[in-house]
Amino acid sequence: MKTLSILMASILAIVGVSCTKANADTASVTVLYNFGMISGTFGPIDGSYPVQPPVEGTDGRFYGTTFDGGTNGDGTVYLMTPQGTLTTLHSFIGGDGLGPRGLLFETNGLFYGTTKQGGIYISDDSLCCGTVFTITPQGTFTSIFSFDGTDGQTSDSGIVPNGQGSYIGTTYGGGTGSTFSGTNATDSYGDSVQNPPGTVYSITPEGTITTLHSFSGTDGANPGKEAVVGTDGNVYGTTLFGGTTNAGTVYTISSAGTFTLLYSFMDGEDGAHPKAQLVQGLDGDFYGTTLDGGGKAGKKWCSANGCGTVFKITPQGTLTTLHDFSGDPEPAHPGSLTLGPDGNFYGTSYTGGTNHLGTVFMITPEGAVTTLYQFAGPDGSYPIAGLSLASDGSFYGTTTSGGTQGQGVVFHAVISTNNSPCIFNVTPPSVTLSAKGGPKTVSVSAKGTNCGWSASTTNDFITITSADSGTGNGKVSFNVPGNTNASELVGTIDIAGQAVSITQETVGGCKFTLSPTVGKVKAAGGLAKVSVKANLSDCEWTAVSTDSFITIRTGSMGTGNGVVTYSVASNTTANSVTGSIAVAGQSLTVIQAGVKAK
Repeated sequence: MKTLSILMASILAIVGVSCTKANADTASVTVLYNFGMISGTFGPIDGSYPVQPPVEGTDGRFYGTTFDGGTNGDGTVYLMTPQGTLTTLHSFIGGDGLGPRGLLFETNGLFYGTTKQGGIYISDDSLCCGTVFTITPQGTFTSIFSFDGTDGQTSDSGIVPNGQGSYIGTTYGGGTGSTFSGTNATDSYGDSVQNPPGTVYSITPEGTITTLHSFSGTDGANPGKEAVVGTDGNVYGTTLFGGTTNAGTVYTISSAGTFTLLYSFMDGEDGAHPKAQLVQGLDGDFYGTTLDGGGKAGKKWCSANGCGTVFKITPQGTLTTLHDFSGDPEPAHPGSLTLGPDGNFYGTSYTGGTNHLGTVFMITPEGAVTTLYQFAGPDGSYPIAGLSLASDGSFYGTTTSGGTQGQGVVFHAVISTNNSPCIFNVTPPSVTLSAKGGPKTVSVSAKGTNCGWSASTTNDFITITSADSGTGNGKVSFNVPGNTNASELVGTIDIAGQAVSITQETVGGCKFTLSPTVGKVKAAGGLAKVSVKANLSDCEWTAVSTDSFITIRTGSMGTGNGVVTYSVASNTTANSVTGSIAVAGQSLTVIQAGVKAK
């Protein structure tokens, strides 16, 4: 059984009950499960100290981990129904890992996770070095990799897809980087510099690992949370320590493997010790938090170097501090942010709020913060894990302690708002399809709260195939059949009050060939014909004479292949006469000879 050594910023008494500001955005929080309900030899068999929020599976149930507890006291993987019924899927035993972190649900039906310690290199005097594992929704567990130290150790984060079939992860320590030391070597959560100072790695689904970068201190030290893969395919992440003042860094690794230090925190108003995962906003910039720092150093209930900040940083490294927390009654020491369906960010804070036991909060991309909920103890305390967004738009989270047994809780948060203005962006604003048609998708992004939208069309050739309404961000899928008309089709889909133009070309649709293209007739006149060949059997066409001496006899309209017969009146002059027939959108030239002189 492992021993946790975590220095709380403050051990606070429970005072009062949770409350929220009147006439403001709030969260209705329901405790779904209190850990520590089943006692065992090495602690609660049902688990304790959940440090990550549960994630939703395709079956509508939620899957998560506890850092401690289980049969052997080494942590668990659990599943939980939306109503709060919990089942332990796996209890770790050391050789398969110790202290699991968060889970990632993949399309192959497996959950991927990591452990902080344990694995095949564990020994009596060492808890080295952590593992990567998979587990099915039914509880079939497989350890796919054990760290040995040189390739990393002590993982504080899970893994994320890299978009190319593999995964990206970080280790808090280990690697081949140089030994690093510096001042301010402990954050308010109790973490300190570990040497070697960590790695970023990629791993295949089968467990083949590649070290992408080993930190050396000046470029960052001890990544504390997951990296993230941006829309440009590059990896972005933070380190808890290292950099210019040992207050942490933001870094990127290109898809080609080039490491770049984007920003070093200065342990001042820009914040210190970013322990949270970055999240990419709708504007393409990345948003994150620092556990400490900011301009409120010495504020009551905060650490000596501040209550933490929220920042945004461009992919090029320009950082803007969006909010500097004060801790009372505001949040303090924030965790990771989650992008909500309304375009705002939602998170938890380890402390802060009137009760000083942590909060759920919202922050807009511009930096306006609203405290949505304040924990009081029986409903949980010290949430550091952040929130996971469920398919219904609500959030699930955990607290590291508190609850009826003091071992942490799983909670469900439903956000109610003041209906702030909704701003929709529909992309692309226009879609052009070939005559073959096919399926297409338009994206909807919503900025605001409770932003509902609908999609409709009045054009028969457009069929909406997805749900025709939604809330927050979403997609509208539609289908257009092949164009059999001689002209292009133009229509619109109205999405969230915006008209998306849909144009379908005729190329590949109905094409017609005339034979001959020029009709030659003797002066005496008579009957002649022209053949119409269509590339599709249902292509409709017409034939119309544009001159009075030419008369359509048969084939004035048709479908598919056909023949047009026409008669030409006699020409009694010595000059040739030229006329035309409009056939299938094309012009047939008719040339009639003049009377020859005797």
